[in-house]
Amino acid sequence: MEYVVSGLILLLHFFIALSYSIVVTGIVLLVFGAVKVHVTGSGRGTYSYIWSALSTLLIGGVASVIAFESFEMNSTL
Repeated sequence: MEYVVSGLILLLHFFIALSYSIVVTGIVLLVFGAVKVHVTGSGRGTYSYIWSALSTLLIGGVASVIAFESFEMNSTL
């Protein structure tokens, strides 16, 4: 039991860094989606900015999950 606890304490900074990375990536995807509407002029109003930001976040999130799963499948072969 002490071995497991000691190992988890040593790996704690990796879990914190991963969480921080996920949050920062999500924020950047939201900002990129809002800027996309402004640059392309594809919509007017707040709804367009929110929709574009959320759809960009969703597409980026799905793409990252697919890439992770693909990596996991290929690394176990």
